[in-house]
Amino acid sequence: MFFLSFQNWVCSQELLRHFWSSYLVTTQSLVNKARRLKDAISQIDTKLEEIKVSEIKVSAQSDLRHQVSLVVHPKHQALEAALVHYGADDKKRNAKRAKAKWLCLGEWYVYVHFQHHAITI
Repeated sequence: MFFLSFQNWVCSQELLRHFWSSYLVTTQSLVNKARRLKDAISQIDTKLEEIKVSEIKVSAQSDLRHQVSLVVHPKHQALEAALVHYGADDKKRNAKRAKAKWLCLGEWYVYVHFQHHAITI
């Protein structure tokens, strides 16, 4: 079980490194990358939580339980921080998208983004 925890720990390190390096999200490809990484981070976070619970159930020794918690808890917090950041960023991005509208002005269709009061033709 410890080896599985170590594999998840290493995998989560790489996922977090790629996740944070993809910010600031400025292109659609970075949006897609952040979404894929968020999904992978969510899966690893779930696995780490399962490992933590199973290790605690199996272990009757409080010292071993404490050691598992020392390894898993900080990683769990880092993964949760990334998920919270993604959620807030996604919410902000969706709000911006909702404010943008297409207007028909005669023969022209105009894209108006109300947040910046800019009109793009």
